[in-house]
Amino acid sequence: KKPVVLVTQGTAATNAEQLIAPTLKALAGEDILVIAAGVKSGEFAGMDEASANVRLEAFVPFKPLLPHVDLYVTNGGFGGVHHALANGVPILCGGTTEDKPEICNRVSYSGVGINLRTNKPTPEQVYKAVKTVLSEPSYRQRARQLQAELAQHDAPGEAAALLERLADTQRPVV
Repeated sequence: KKPVVLVTQGTAATNAEQLIAPTLKALAGEDILVIAAGVKSGEFAGMDEASANVRLEAFVPFKPLLPHVDLYVTNGGFGGVHHALANGVPILCGGTTEDKPEICNRVSYSGVGINLRTNKPTPEQVYKAVKTVLSEPSYRQRARQLQAELAQHDAPGEAAALLERLADTQRPVV
């Protein structure tokens, strides 16, 4: 099947020219389906219209989409990264604001993806990283390992239990 790449700029840092534009330029015409979430047109990328392999969507619900995605390109927001890993999807990230540098470093360190180390990569940087992640099985394997680890936990239940313990004991929970 044709690889599916989901790209989004995120919720807080939303300048589509930073990450979405270079991704659309890098993958234009490739044998890859590119879904750009959070945008209505390609004008910001200097495109009159998107390449035939690109779908621009103002809103995309990640839960039903991510099981069909082969690579998630993001600025490194916690929610999107966690959603991708919960679905075993490798990540290409580039974020330099808020907590994003730390999250992007963890993506790289854990082997689930590549940190571009910039929030304004060139199309060439994006192209090379996309091709690397899609062609090297270790990224997908490691993302699936983390998916299995995450599936073993009931995060809301565990968090509630820890908060109840804190309330009962009035002592730090470690």
